[in-house]
Amino acid sequence: MAVLGHLICRTCREKTCLGKWLRHEDNTGFGFWRGATEYEDLGLKTLNFLARHTNHDILLISDGEYDRLSFTEPLHEYRSIEEELRTDWPNDAKRAEEDGMRM
Repeated sequence: MAVLGHLICRTCREKTCLGKWLRHEDNTGFGFWRGATEYEDLGLKTLNFLARHTNHDILLISDGEYDRLSFTEPLHEYRSIEEELRTDWPNDAKRAEEDGMRM
């Protein structure tokens, strides 16, 4: 049975699904798979989520934990931001570095 991974920011009440949690037979995780999304894009979107929510109350949880948590937190009210997450942010970082901006 597929188990999904979810990134949740309690501070901003935003969430994103990372896709299927990939695990070894001993249940040790090694990655996520999101259908037609390229691995590089998934990684860039994940880093964009983390950058947007640095110093916030962030959770990385699986489906089961998500379901348990939804009994005590209104996760259905959290805004899903998959479409807002950027994959082009490294260009901004490169420009900032070239312009001598604080990084």
